[in-house]
Amino acid sequence: MTRGEIRVVGLGPGALELLSWGAIRAMQDADRVLVRTAQHPVVAELPGLGIQPVPLDEIYERAGTLEEVYRLLAERVIAEAEGGRVAYGVPGHPTVGEASVALLLAQAQSRGLTISLVPSLSALDAVLAAVGAEALEGLCVYDAQALPARPEVALAGIYLQVEDRLLAGELKLWLLENYPGDHPVTVVTAAGAPGQVVRPLPLAGLDGGEWFDHLTSVFLPPLAAGRRRATLDQLAGLMARLRAPEGCPWDRKQTHASLRHCLLEECHEVLEALDRNDPMLLREELGDLLLQILFHAQLAAEAGDFDLGDVLDGLQRKLVERHPHVFGDISLDSAEAVLHQWEQIKRRTKPERESALGEWPATLPALAQAWLVQKRAARVGFDWPDHTGPLQKVREESDEVLAEWQRPEGERTQERLEHEAGDLLFAAVNLCRHLRVDPEQALLGAVTRFVRRFHEMERRAAAAGRELAGMPLDEMDALWEDAKEGGAQSAGR
Repeated sequence: MTRGEIRVVGLGPGALELLSWGAIRAMQDADRVLVRTAQHPVVAELPGLGIQPVPLDEIYERAGTLEEVYRLLAERVIAEAEGGRVAYGVPGHPTVGEASVALLLAQAQSRGLTISLVPSLSALDAVLAAVGAEALEGLCVYDAQALPARPEVALAGIYLQVEDRLLAGELKLWLLENYPGDHPVTVVTAAGAPGQVVRPLPLAGLDGGEWFDHLTSVFLPPLAAGRRRATLDQLAGLMARLRAPEGCPWDRKQTHASLRHCLLEECHEVLEALDRNDPMLLREELGDLLLQILFHAQLAAEAGDFDLGDVLDGLQRKLVERHPHVFGDISLDSAEAVLHQWEQIKRRTKPERESALGEWPATLPALAQAWLVQKRAARVGFDWPDHTGPLQKVREESDEVLAEWQRPEGERTQERLEHEAGDLLFAAVNLCRHLRVDPEQALLGAVTRFVRRFHEMERRAAAAGRELAGMPLDEMDALWEDAKEGGAQSAGR
């Protein structure tokens, strides 16, 4: 070894005989041997090889977080190396589950230091040997103290450094989000060492005993295909198969245009499920809507335009870019501030949209268009201060409709009536917005009430042996009022 050199040495899984000869020589040649922790069986045997290790466990005791621990470990090793030749011993293999080593590799060369890795047998080799794992199609390795968003259930997994029962409980709850409680797991303590213990368990019982320490790992075989939760990749594969030459004749026949009505229908069925407040129906309808998205993405992929991955990448990028208050260093404390920032980002990322009103689909229902443009105009300050302005505007527009209708028949035109009636509806939507009432929901509610009362009128007329058709208007008005009163009483109950 030369001055200013760091050799990161793997101490193996726990047995001295699994320590490589290269690792022993690297530590014997060093001016100073630092080890991440003394809580490893090999460390106690190093003096018998003429090696005097310096444990760094005190860093764990004074650091507040794991991130700080890794940072301080790297800083200590670099500081020692600037004064001589350092060997830094870590459990297992230097590149498996060692965050401090990753920091060292990133920083050492920029400090003018030479760094190299000297492996021994890793804990992975020992754990796989201990559980007798057969040939694996793939393997994921996780640090139990830094778990990702979700595990890859189609592959076997090894969770390292499950050092206590509390951490095992947290790991169990995280795994139960994607695996059934009876999924087999194997807890391996001191893998490859003389005191090795192997415990097969169901996942639900993972944290059921005091058998955890710093040398404990957990092995999970892959989840059987029939028990896995579906993924977007799998669904995209199914859609590609349906569109393949040997696939479904109906699916193969479809185009973007032919599927247009299906997409609109599924959107409305999702809305209906929301209106019914039916979670199970909503789950089903969201699946049907997702099918349409997958279908259009597959058609685009076949045309060479884009694929589902491009759609997901674009969505992820947009979510991150438009939420700097979550993923960046900006602080926002209200929903209004978030909306204002969203619009600013949209203008910056889409400069071709010069108007503050932006764009919207031409097929959007008229009520929704009115609501949208009013809301966007309000974001730049073009709005009434409260509901009294829109209320007065509704009265004015109502008077103008009446005035147009009362013109002499030769002067009155259908075009002007439509114009004034449209202004009245637009003003009514504006009033709804200020009252925080969804105009679509309000109108649907009015339609539902009308239909219910009309059916009640028909029922009452039939009970009297009569039909509404041909009934004088004053009698129908009386039936309407009775039906309305009956509905109000039912609502009161």
